[in-house]
Amino acid sequence: MTTRFLRLGLFGSLIALLAVGFIFFDTTAQAQQEDKTTDATVVTGGVAPIIECKWELRDLQVGIIDSSFPNGVIQYEDSVGNANDDDPSRVPDADDDSGNGTQIPCTGPENDPTTLPIQPEGVTHMTQVHPNPDDDPEELWIQLWVAIFHEFGISNVDNVFWDIYHPDGSLKIKIHGDAVSKICGPNGSTRSQDCADLGNSTTPNGMFRGAVTTGQLSSAAVDDVNLGLVAKCQQGEKAIYFAKFSISKEQPCGEYRIEVHASSQGFESILNNYLDVICMLSFETDFDSVDWGDITPGNFDIVGGDLDMQTPLAPTVMNTGNHPIGISVIFDSLVQQTDGNGLPVQEEVRREINEFDACFGKHPSQLQCFGDGLIEECDEPSGQSGSEPNCIQVPQDPVGSGEEIVFGDDEPQILCSNNVGKLDLSIHPPVDMPEVSRCWPVRSTPMTKSISQAPSTPVLPSTWDWRPTRRIILTTKVVNRPSGR
Repeated sequence: MTTRFLRLGLFGSLIALLAVGFIFFDTTAQAQQEDKTTDATVVTGGVAPIIECKWELRDLQVGIIDSSFPNGVIQYEDSVGNANDDDPSRVPDADDDSGNGTQIPCTGPENDPTTLPIQPEGVTHMTQVHPNPDDDPEELWIQLWVAIFHEFGISNVDNVFWDIYHPDGSLKIKIHGDAVSKICGPNGSTRSQDCADLGNSTTPNGMFRGAVTTGQLSSAAVDDVNLGLVAKCQQGEKAIYFAKFSISKEQPCGEYRIEVHASSQGFESILNNYLDVICMLSFETDFDSVDWGDITPGNFDIVGGDLDMQTPLAPTVMNTGNHPIGISVIFDSLVQQTDGNGLPVQEEVRREINEFDACFGKHPSQLQCFGDGLIEECDEPSGQSGSEPNCIQVPQDPVGSGEEIVFGDDEPQILCSNNVGKLDLSIHPPVDMPEVSRCWPVRSTPMTKSISQAPSTPVLPSTWDWRPTRRIILTTKVVNRPSGR
């Protein structure tokens, strides 16, 4: 596209500025006059807008948000006035170089009084957000902001939108922005009040306070009376756009690319930065206890799970977080408390149940079992050429109390978000266990979650512990950059 310029200012065209003097006693006083040359350029082509700064803010009071603005319900601080994001220890660094300190991404006037706020491309860790567990009461909302300048006036900006990308580089959503500041409002009135509603870097529950507190904008970039975002917005020289999107706990954690586009007459500018969606380990079970009921000495008994979270008699586990998890199980010893007559048993003669087994998986045909079923045992090859090991199937030994059963990292045993798995739990009472007795689990130190049965059945179950942090199996970490960057 060709850009053409037409010079309107003529050498003979003057503006006469008159300073009218009030005449008191000196009747010879003359009015002062200064002549100023006028000049203007008409542009018949186009240029791209300049994206100065962009930033993101999470809703800090879940359940209190609205899509319109300004309205006072979007919360930029929590109930006690905190405006930080979900990981205040991590702040963005404009040059991604920890050796020279932290460089705030959007700066300008504080370094050079003549410099407008500006932000480099590709800043990481702009903000950190934590999804709402189980998306309750709603998905987490994130608000997007951008400040835009145009050489020939902000009315030339005709489209602003964001592309949000998942950590794997796939597009999550495209969102079009709305302008806070426009040259004219209803009936030709200016809308500078909209800019004032944004507050400044210290306004309680203000948007700009949140952006400064999270380290995305400097105070001077916001508040400078000549070049700051607030001043330029109120003067109609800078357009501020906003939009919002939501993050579900079902979506992957990691680094999301936030790409904003601003265009004018087909000319476009793009600026990227990255925010971190924090990995959340969370799970639920549909049961609070397990009851093996009456058991026979020398014969194992099993409580079988299912894939229905509404059946507490059949153990089920569900991943309610945003990161794949596995589980491990630890059984406690069951120690005899009473004899066949219901009388307490002295500690020195108490018997114990110390053998158990467990199976787990997302489908009954793909369970992984410990202490149950058959395993393959092989002899060493004889050493002769072509010889193969001799293998036989033998029963697995039960798992002893205190041993950690760690289920594998194969797909059938790994729960992604919203996946459920069935858990089968078996007990192996010894042959010489008294037929009528009551046992209690012994627990020395509590772990992540313990489940036990009230002492109302002939034999009480063991407790076990769910330890999802032991089974994080993804190699991609939250801070890793998507491939292709």
